[in-house]
Amino acid sequence: MAHPAIAEWEPKLTPNGLAFIAPMGIDRQRALNIYQLIETWLTETAAKWGEVALIYNGSTKGLRKFSMANSNPKPSEPVDPKINPITLRPDDDYQRVTEFLLTHWHDGKSVCVVSQIDNRCLFQNDKLLPARAIIQPSEWIGQNYLWYWRDSMEDYNQLRELLNRDVYIPKFEYRLRRPDGSMARYLTDYYTANYLGVPVRIGVSGLADWELIETLSK
Repeated sequence: MAHPAIAEWEPKLTPNGLAFIAPMGIDRQRALNIYQLIETWLTETAAKWGEVALIYNGSTKGLRKFSMANSNPKPSEPVDPKINPITLRPDDDYQRVTEFLLTHWHDGKSVCVVSQIDNRCLFQNDKLLPARAIIQPSEWIGQNYLWYWRDSMEDYNQLRELLNRDVYIPKFEYRLRRPDGSMARYLTDYYTANYLGVPVRIGVSGLADWELIETLSK
């Protein structure tokens, strides 16, 4: 039985567990409010189903709660993204993360993996254009991303808070100071996972999901 707060939401089985589809008129903010209200119930439900998601209007994966009971999950079977869009859990292993990275590479998306411990870039694929990032994709690997958040720490702190709570953040809008000193605004889907034994955040974005908002001062 669904929680009374989502009694009118449509339940649906998913490849990873259970989802509840919001009725018309439920946006992200309203879904977040409900998520916070029933988080204990969501945790209990996820323990039975593996994953439970609240899918609100305009979202695809929604706000998800995962079961953390299995600390040593079995390797995931390959997923056809055209049938079952691949998702990530915070405890997913190297194989699962690699599948995820390849899926988005084939879709032409820029994917960046950053350590949640020290903010260093561990991976950046070749879809990141220099027009957006100034330097070449390979040059980002090893960089400390916290330096580029230095003038937008409120955005960074919000991202960390949301990821700690919601695990997956779709279309997160934020600002970064670029290597040449200019400031840009970005729109990125953020996920959390385990990569090479390190807790990471994974940013996925389209080639046009950014804009320059402040040019380099002369």
